[in-house]
Amino acid sequence: MIAEKQYTPNITSEECLKIVREEGAVLLRDFVNREEQGEITQEVLSHELTPVDRSNHTIPEQFEDIGWTFRKSPPHVFALGRRICSLVRPELSSWFVNHVRAQLYQPGEVGIDWHRDYKRDLRMVAVASFMGDAQFDIQLDSGEVSWELLPGDLVLMRGALLNGRQDDRPKHRVSAPDTGKRLSIAYRQVASEIPELEV
Repeated sequence: MIAEKQYTPNITSEECLKIVREEGAVLLRDFVNREEQGEITQEVLSHELTPVDRSNHTIPEQFEDIGWTFRKSPPHVFALGRRICSLVRPELSSWFVNHVRAQLYQPGEVGIDWHRDYKRDLRMVAVASFMGDAQFDIQLDSGEVSWELLPGDLVLMRGALLNGRQDDRPKHRVSAPDTGKRLSIAYRQVASEIPELEV
C-alpha cells in the first residue's frame, strides 16, 4: 500500500500529534530546506563515523554511525532538533530530545530490516533524511505503507508511552539507497532504563 496523504512543514502541532497518536507515524515533506541540508551534512561528515555491520543478525542492519548527547551535538544538528521540538512540544510538553544519532547508508548495504525502536525511546522519535533517497516501510495502525524518503523529509514516529503503552511502537524498515549515499539523523528522548507504564 502506498500512502497517498503526505504533509508539509506547515502542519500544526495539534494535527501532527493527532496523526502520530492514531496512526503511529507522519511524514513531513521538505521539513529541512536545502541550505540546512548542506550545512548539516557537512557537519556530520566532518566527524569520523563508526561502521556497524550486523547483516547476519536476527534483525539485519548495516551502516556507519555517530551519536551525541543533544546539547553536545554540532550546531546545525542542534538547531534542527530545536525546530523539531518547537513543532512537537506545544502538544507534547513532556517530550524533549536528549540524544542524537546520525547513520550513513551506502548502496548495496542491507539498511535496517523490520524492527521496533527501543522501549527506552519515549513518546516520539524524529528522523530527518539527507543526501539520498530510501524506501521506508512502516506498519501504521491503518495498514502497511511505503514512503520514498527524500532529502529534507522528516518522519515522526510514535514512541513508548505516547499513548500509555510500550508496544505502540510501529514496526518499520529502511532500505539502503540504490545509488549514492543516504544520511539520516534521529532525535530521541532516551530513558536511562525501561520505564514503568504510566497510569
